[in-house]
Amino acid sequence: MFAAAAAAGSNAKFLFPFGDLMNKMATAQAPPPPEPDPVEVARLTKQLADENNKLRVQAAAELAKRKAKAAVKPLMAMLRDPDPVVRTSAAAALAHFGKDVVGDVTLGLYAEDRMTRMGSAMTLGMIGEPAKTAITALKGSLIDSDVKVRGHAAQAIYRISKDAKTALPVLLKCMQDEDEHVRVGVINALAMMGADAKPAEADLKTMLSDSVALIRIKAAEALLEITKDPKGLAPVLIPVLEKLAGNEDAGIRAEVVALIGQLGIHDAKAVELLQIASQDKDANVGQIATSALFHAGDPAVPSLMKGLTDLNVQVRFRSVTALAQMGPRAEKAIPALINALSDSDISIRWEAALALGKMKSLAKPAVEKLIDALEDPAYQVRLMAAEALGEIGPDAKAALDALKKAQNDKRGEVVDAARFAIKTISK
Repeated sequence: MFAAAAAAGSNAKFLFPFGDLMNKMATAQAPPPPEPDPVEVARLTKQLADENNKLRVQAAAELAKRKAKAAVKPLMAMLRDPDPVVRTSAAAALAHFGKDVVGDVTLGLYAEDRMTRMGSAMTLGMIGEPAKTAITALKGSLIDSDVKVRGHAAQAIYRISKDAKTALPVLLKCMQDEDEHVRVGVINALAMMGADAKPAEADLKTMLSDSVALIRIKAAEALLEITKDPKGLAPVLIPVLEKLAGNEDAGIRAEVVALIGQLGIHDAKAVELLQIASQDKDANVGQIATSALFHAGDPAVPSLMKGLTDLNVQVRFRSVTALAQMGPRAEKAIPALINALSDSDISIRWEAALALGKMKSLAKPAVEKLIDALEDPAYQVRLMAAEALGEIGPDAKAALDALKKAQNDKRGEVVDAARFAIKTISK
């Protein structure tokens, strides 16, 4: 989606995820708002010129909810705001009026200043199909002197009419622009088009060599979105993502790991990279990697087992949690989980017991260690051990004496778990 939101510094992204803002505004329609109070409309209109950017954005949203016709001209003027987020908010506010403002906004395509032209094209795209009367004017904007106006016009045409044949040539040309924000914006637009952007696949693969890391990431995302073929793309994307995985920016690494996760079930190298990323110094990156390993399924079990012995307790915890979520699919990890019952960290021990319980009768080899865990200093571990033995069922008969003893535990929840385990084992 095209827009002018800033990614960093004073430069603005070509696209802006305006969906959330539009959804919030749409939600405000129920129940239908009363006729707008002229005094309140005047106050909010004045607030559009406030020095505080957040207050300007807030005023635009409030005026949109009220569908105050008197605010249309001030909102059109706001499309020239120096702050890209404010400009995008103004466009979203105008779009909330729907077809009622299509005429006014279409005239904005002919404004002298490029910001109004760009904002008008953006607004029409946000309005979508109800703005179909603007198609002719938007096609004229495809030859605008400003690349961003051309790009927004192309996307608007697609959003209104789904006419990929008209939009794609303009977008592909814009993708060669020297402004990295323009390139990112175009790539995001192509991703939004999905299968309709299939003719752009070769151009997007070229962008995998772009000098800007974010563009390489966005190109990979777009290719996955357009082709829906992670298995086929894995050989192309993995080498690119492997290089990006070492980026010093944790935000970049997080996006890269999320992409690798989409390939994990199809590529052994992807699983290897996820295992490395699960040890990332940034907790968010590590969590994304571990979650991806879980979704990768059986191929990821060895990597998660390795994580159980990592020196970093967060890595061990993420690994044991993922294995617990996998249940019987992680059968190969039973020996490693048994060892984890002796981990120095309480949370690792109780998660290991939980994981073994989810293995049901497959975890019979763990019975002896689970019996020992009934004596653990931490009641959480004793509780999970009792529950795990109950889940194992009749194959855990060797634990009956220890469970009977556990009925004298000072914690009521442990007592209850022990009693329940005795019943299930004795069936």
